[in-house]
Amino acid sequence: NLVDKLTSYITETDKEPYGYFESKFNGKNISVEHTSITPVYPINLATFRSSVIGEALKNMFEFLGAKVQTHFFVEDLARQIELLNRGVEATQVDLDSLPVGDKVDHLIGKLFAATYSKCKNNTLVMNRLSAMFPYAGDVCFEKEIDNSSLLDNDKRKYLCEKCLIGHKETLQYTGIAIDSYDYESE
Repeated sequence: NLVDKLTSYITETDKEPYGYFESKFNGKNISVEHTSITPVYPINLATFRSSVIGEALKNMFEFLGAKVQTHFFVEDLARQIELLNRGVEATQVDLDSLPVGDKVDHLIGKLFAATYSKCKNNTLVMNRLSAMFPYAGDVCFEKEIDNSSLLDNDKRKYLCEKCLIGHKETLQYTGIAIDSYDYESE
């Protein structure tokens, strides 16, 4: 619908014929980056907005004859990944064997929020975790959250890839596909 509206607007209001726009993009290679967020929580309404806009741009450029590739810039070097790892270690959650029905990005979001709020002594967030992440399991800290050293890139990438499983599920449900995932650490 967006492409139809844009092209009709272009043809009705622009002095140049529509073919001008088609020839300008026909055969061009275009890369559209969208949905690039730090993967420590599920996609939400604010972050999903960029997915919809990016997908609309991709569709429009393809309609105009361009070859379009979408990619997700994975911010695996962000400090939030360090905090997430501390939460995983303190809860001793095995991300490779989650209970059936749990959505992994919700569990990771819940772990991240619980770890952050525990470090900041924010009981309000701790009390709202189930409402914030309804498709996640329980979070129970088995040991104290330590101030562990910096993670190596393999551990960072592992944590991000686990959360991206849930992101991909959400995007797939809405018909949005990302062609490639580019990691900041690479």
